[in-house]
Amino acid sequence: MDIAPLIPFEPAGLPERIAASVPAFVPTDSELLSTSKAIGFVASDQDYTLMLKLAGNLASEQRQADKHYKPYADMANKLHDRIVAMRDGIVGQYRSEITRLKNMALAYDAEKERKAREEAARREAEARRVAEAERQRIIAEARRQAEEQEAKRREAEAAAALERNEQRRLAMQKEAARQALEAAATIERARQEAEAVQAAPIVMPTVHTPPASETGASQRKIWKWECRDMVLLMRAAIENPAAYLKYFSLNEKLIGAEVTNQGEKFNLPGIETWQETGMSIRRSKP
Repeated sequence: MDIAPLIPFEPAGLPERIAASVPAFVPTDSELLSTSKAIGFVASDQDYTLMLKLAGNLASEQRQADKHYKPYADMANKLHDRIVAMRDGIVGQYRSEITRLKNMALAYDAEKERKAREEAARREAEARRVAEAERQRIIAEARRQAEEQEAKRREAEAAAALERNEQRRLAMQKEAARQALEAAATIERARQEAEAVQAAPIVMPTVHTPPASETGASQRKIWKWECRDMVLLMRAAIENPAAYLKYFSLNEKLIGAEVTNQGEKFNLPGIETWQETGMSIRRSKP
């Protein structure tokens, strides 16, 4: 069957037109089907034999009908295959292009998401950097304020120490002046007592000078002294400083050396130590 005349046909009704162009099958016995359908049941051997004969005739007609329609069916299958191939060819191109476009869209979306992740990571890193910088600034500012407060505290302590030293110095000056006045008064009293003693009549003892020996040698008595009980002498000086304090004097060289070596650890009853800040200037050599 030539399908070329079928091509101008409209798709609607095309299968019916093609089927109508196929010649109908003409059976050998047109009454065979109606005869077979008339048998409702097998009641005898005669009916049984008739049934077997009808079945054989029906099978023969079936083969003839299949043989009649087979070329048309094969042609229809080939036509179907060709149409499907044509459809798959063009549809495949569209499907392939759609897939390519989808892949491009997916790649664009993936790249966009990657850039978004990178931007988010960059912003997070920047936020961490800014936060760390702010934390370091706060720490530095706190350290600076602490150092300023420590410097002020040290300056205040130094000023207080200077004030205390000045107060000690003034107190010591007052005490030294008081002691000097007392010493002057004591000396004045001693002087007055000495003048009173000098004004009193003095009885000079008679000194017997032994005769000179014949050899020309003479003897002379010399008075010497030594401290047998320092505690007793110190107690007497405490009880009567006007009479006995003049026999004591401070070893300033020894005390100065020990104060320099021991500093604030130096401890001697009656002696007070303090520290003063001085300035030394070195001249550069010409």
